[in-house]
Amino acid sequence: MAYKRPSGRKAPEMGLLTEERKEELRLEAEAKVIAERTLAAEREYAAISLDEERAKFDPAMVMEEVTIDLPANSNRLLIDFHSLHHGQIVSVTAAQAVSLRDQMSRMWEQEKQAGNPNLKDYKPIKNYNLNAKTGEAHGAPALMRV
Repeated sequence: MAYKRPSGRKAPEMGLLTEERKEELRLEAEAKVIAERTLAAEREYAAISLDEERAKFDPAMVMEEVTIDLPANSNRLLIDFHSLHHGQIVSVTAAQAVSLRDQMSRMWEQEKQAGNPNLKDYKPIKNYNLNAKTGEAHGAPALMRV
Protein backbone atom coordinates (compact mmCIF):
# COMPACT_ATOMS: atom_id res chain seq x y z
CA MET A 1 0.00 0.00 0.00
CA ALA A 2 1.48 3.30 -1.08
CA TYR A 3 1.65 6.32 1.17
CA LYS A 4 -1.08 8.89 0.51
CA ARG A 5 -0.65 12.43 1.72
CA PRO A 6 -3.78 13.86 3.40
CA SER A 7 -5.58 16.34 1.17
CA GLY A 8 -4.74 19.98 1.75
CA ARG A 9 -1.18 19.29 2.94
CA LYS A 10 1.77 20.61 0.98
CA ALA A 11 4.44 18.20 -0.18
CA PRO A 12 7.52 18.45 2.04
CA GLU A 13 10.89 19.27 0.54
CA MET A 14 12.57 15.89 0.25
CA GLY A 15 15.75 17.63 -0.78
CA LEU A 16 16.32 18.59 2.86
CA LEU A 17 16.97 14.95 3.77
CA THR A 18 20.40 13.51 3.23
CA GLU A 19 20.83 10.12 1.63
CA GLU A 20 22.12 8.73 4.94
CA ARG A 21 19.01 9.92 6.81
CA LYS A 22 16.74 8.50 4.09
CA GLU A 23 18.46 5.15 4.47
CA GLU A 24 18.07 5.30 8.27
CA LEU A 25 14.33 6.02 7.91
CA ARG A 26 13.91 3.20 5.42
CA LEU A 27 15.66 0.77 7.80
CA GLU A 28 13.47 1.95 10.71
CA ALA A 29 10.35 1.40 8.61
CA GLU A 30 11.57 -2.07 7.61
CA ALA A 31 12.21 -2.96 11.26
CA LYS A 32 8.70 -1.76 12.25
CA VAL A 33 7.09 -3.88 9.53
CA ILE A 34 9.08 -6.95 10.59
CA ALA A 35 8.08 -6.34 14.22
CA GLU A 36 4.39 -6.04 13.24
CA ARG A 37 4.50 -9.23 11.19
CA THR A 38 6.33 -11.08 13.98
CA LEU A 39 3.76 -9.95 16.54
CA ALA A 40 0.89 -11.09 14.29
CA ALA A 41 2.55 -14.49 13.79
CA GLU A 42 3.12 -14.84 17.55
CA ARG A 43 -0.53 -14.06 18.30
CA GLU A 44 -1.71 -16.57 15.69
CA TYR A 45 0.61 -19.27 17.04
CA ALA A 46 -0.49 -18.55 20.61
CA ALA A 47 -4.15 -18.96 19.60
CA ILE A 48 -3.39 -22.25 17.84
CA SER A 49 -1.41 -23.51 20.84
CA LEU A 50 -4.22 -22.51 23.19
CA ASP A 51 -6.75 -24.45 21.11
CA GLU A 52 -4.44 -27.50 21.05
CA GLU A 53 -4.06 -27.40 24.83
CA ARG A 54 -7.83 -27.05 25.32
CA ALA A 55 -8.36 -30.01 23.00
CA LYS A 56 -6.33 -32.21 25.38
CA PHE A 57 -9.05 -31.79 28.02
CA ASP A 58 -12.13 -31.38 25.82
CA PRO A 59 -12.72 -34.06 23.18
CA ALA A 60 -15.11 -31.74 21.32
CA MET A 61 -12.18 -29.43 20.54
CA VAL A 62 -10.08 -32.08 18.76
CA MET A 63 -9.42 -30.93 15.20
CA GLU A 64 -9.71 -33.16 12.15
CA GLU A 65 -9.35 -32.59 8.46
CA VAL A 66 -12.30 -32.96 6.11
CA THR A 67 -12.09 -33.03 2.33
CA ILE A 68 -15.01 -31.22 0.73
CA ASP A 69 -16.59 -33.55 -1.84
CA LEU A 70 -19.58 -31.98 -3.58
CA PRO A 71 -21.78 -33.24 -6.41
CA ALA A 72 -21.58 -31.42 -9.74
CA ASN A 73 -24.86 -29.56 -9.17
CA SER A 74 -23.28 -27.67 -6.23
CA ASN A 75 -20.55 -25.13 -6.68
CA ARG A 76 -19.88 -24.49 -2.96
CA LEU A 77 -20.91 -25.20 0.59
CA LEU A 78 -21.57 -22.00 2.60
CA ILE A 79 -20.98 -22.38 6.34
CA ASP A 80 -20.94 -19.34 8.63
CA PHE A 81 -20.33 -17.05 5.63
CA HIS A 82 -17.30 -19.12 4.57
CA SER A 83 -17.41 -20.69 1.12
CA LEU A 84 -16.02 -24.20 0.96
CA HIS A 85 -15.39 -25.49 -2.54
CA HIS A 86 -15.07 -28.99 -3.98
CA GLY A 87 -11.65 -30.48 -3.24
CA GLN A 88 -10.71 -28.15 -0.39
CA ILE A 89 -9.30 -29.64 2.80
CA VAL A 90 -10.51 -27.89 5.95
CA SER A 91 -9.43 -28.36 9.56
CA VAL A 92 -12.46 -28.33 11.86
CA THR A 93 -13.59 -29.63 15.25
CA ALA A 94 -15.16 -33.07 15.48
CA ALA A 95 -18.68 -31.62 15.80
CA GLN A 96 -18.17 -29.40 12.77
CA ALA A 97 -16.80 -32.36 10.81
CA VAL A 98 -19.96 -34.35 11.56
CA SER A 99 -22.07 -31.42 10.40
CA LEU A 100 -20.04 -30.97 7.19
CA ARG A 101 -20.25 -34.67 6.34
CA ASP A 102 -24.00 -34.63 7.01
CA GLN A 103 -24.54 -31.66 4.70
CA MET A 104 -22.39 -33.21 1.97
CA SER A 105 -24.28 -36.50 2.25
CA ARG A 106 -27.59 -34.66 1.95
CA MET A 107 -26.34 -32.95 -1.20
CA TRP A 108 -25.32 -36.32 -2.65
CA GLU A 109 -28.67 -37.84 -1.65
CA GLN A 110 -30.51 -35.03 -3.42
CA GLU A 111 -28.41 -35.66 -6.53
CA LYS A 112 -29.21 -39.38 -6.43
CA GLN A 113 -32.93 -38.74 -5.94
CA ALA A 114 -32.89 -36.54 -9.03
CA GLY A 115 -31.45 -39.46 -11.01
CA ASN A 116 -27.83 -38.25 -11.14
CA PRO A 117 -28.41 -35.77 -14.00
CA ASN A 118 -25.10 -34.01 -13.29
CA LEU A 119 -22.94 -37.09 -12.79
CA LYS A 120 -21.22 -36.58 -16.16
CA ASP A 121 -19.99 -33.17 -14.92
CA TYR A 122 -18.65 -34.47 -11.59
CA LYS A 123 -14.90 -34.09 -11.17
CA PRO A 124 -13.60 -36.64 -8.67
CA ILE A 125 -10.99 -35.55 -6.17
CA LYS A 126 -7.60 -36.78 -7.36
CA ASN A 127 -5.53 -39.19 -5.34
CA TYR A 128 -2.74 -37.32 -3.66
CA ASN A 129 0.57 -38.57 -2.38
CA LEU A 130 0.56 -38.99 1.38
CA ASN A 131 3.66 -39.94 3.33
CA ALA A 132 2.68 -42.90 5.53
CA LYS A 133 5.32 -42.14 8.15
CA THR A 134 4.72 -38.43 8.64
CA GLY A 135 1.22 -38.02 7.25
CA GLU A 136 2.39 -35.09 5.14
CA ALA A 137 0.63 -34.35 1.88
CA HIS A 138 2.67 -33.47 -1.18
CA GLY A 139 1.46 -31.45 -4.12
CA ALA A 140 -2.02 -29.98 -4.46
CA PRO A 141 -3.44 -30.90 -1.02
CA ALA A 142 -1.00 -28.59 0.70
CA LEU A 143 -2.35 -25.80 -1.52
CA MET A 144 -5.99 -26.81 -0.96
CA ARG A 145 -5.83 -26.60 2.82
CA VAL A 146 -7.93 -23.83 4.34
